[in-house]
Amino acid sequence: MNRPDSTSIRGFRGPITAEGAPGALPSMQTAVTVRPELTVEPLDSDDVARAIGHAAERGMPVSVTSTGHGATSLTGGLLIRTHRMSAITIDPDTRVAEIGPGATWDQVTAAAARHGLAPLSGTAGTVGAVGYSLGGGISPLSRTFGYAADHLVDLDLVTPDGRLRHVSAEDDPELFWAARGAGAQLGVVTRMAFRLFPIDQVRAGALPVIIDDWAEAADRFATWSAGIPDHTGTFLSLKSFPDLPGLPEVIRGKRTATVYVTSLGTESEAVDQVRALGGLVDRSAGLAPTPPAELTAVFREPAGPHPFQGDAMATSGIAAQALATNAPCLEAEDRPQFVFIHRLGGEMAAAPDEGSCIGNRDAEYLARIITGPGPAHDPAVIADEQDRLVRSLSIEPAGRVLNFLFGDNRGVAPAHDCYAPDDLRRLVDITARVDPDGLLAPARGRLDGR
Repeated sequence: MNRPDSTSIRGFRGPITAEGAPGALPSMQTAVTVRPELTVEPLDSDDVARAIGHAAERGMPVSVTSTGHGATSLTGGLLIRTHRMSAITIDPDTRVAEIGPGATWDQVTAAAARHGLAPLSGTAGTVGAVGYSLGGGISPLSRTFGYAADHLVDLDLVTPDGRLRHVSAEDDPELFWAARGAGAQLGVVTRMAFRLFPIDQVRAGALPVIIDDWAEAADRFATWSAGIPDHTGTFLSLKSFPDLPGLPEVIRGKRTATVYVTSLGTESEAVDQVRALGGLVDRSAGLAPTPPAELTAVFREPAGPHPFQGDAMATSGIAAQALATNAPCLEAEDRPQFVFIHRLGGEMAAAPDEGSCIGNRDAEYLARIITGPGPAHDPAVIADEQDRLVRSLSIEPAGRVLNFLFGDNRGVAPAHDCYAPDDLRRLVDITARVDPDGLLAPARGRLDGR
């Protein structure tokens, strides 16, 4: 019996690209190899349903991507690129945004700002808003308002059986619970609605650390950040760049350390918070009033494609001395190494009334590392190294955080490490009912291990 043709989909209106056809797959992540048998770019929910039905008929695993920040390597199967479904509608009366799965945070924040509103977006404006929200979504404003996923209103989802489902706390509470933190385990989101907040400015700044000793800097940061109010968000960034050709001269062979602060408090409260940092930072920069749509400029995340692999651990506290113990690894001569220490807590500790599967809500800090690997680096070796580093930085490691797992490290950092045991069992049961044949192939691996 001949296998049905896999390179055409009846009724599909968007572009279809077969493996080996001209044209690369655009992606922010260049440290992985993505070679699907078929790539489709749907224009609407009907296209998504047709693509999933096509894959199911032919036994092709289905993966989903928008910007590619969360991509891992894959070979074969059907890849759904949702970037063409980028519609955005803002309702200023209800303070709700409705977006397609291809919308980025830059696009959403700009649209919301026209109405004096702001979403719980991240530090990088090029990230897809839907994927970020499905993974939980830690915003610079999350200590004040909670996770982005906590503020989902409803969504439309094509499940592996090809059905378009409307999911909300009223219409499908079980799937809605899972959608708040389970990533791409349930299907392909074609529309998402979430709450916005009446914010016209945030006091924000990047404060250069003036202490050379990273362990001392991290210890001082942890002590200071333990006492900040809920209207303040912060993280410490420690970056080491090797002396290698190809790196910009301004960072080549350099180490940088920065404390990033955002505040929704008054001007005097913001001044007091910076003053409390004492001799840790150069306080002359201070915190400047910043429109939410311009907030990502403060964090200066990479705007173009680049290689990166990352791990992250939620924890009750930071073992700062680990930065000294691991200095030779953190200052590698053949690759950039970045360490970030985020203050969690505040409203992130409180689950919404409808519940969610987001884990580690009682964690106070997040320790994470990003490596910029070269072609000769083995992802498995880097994964083991990063696992040791985030564990050594963590006092009482609580578990991983889905949105900060990057690249081909899922053997060490699988998705199920991100959830409480009872929630994981519930999620596995839900995904087994939604996807009994194992059609979906999420980037971070299936929760049931298939």
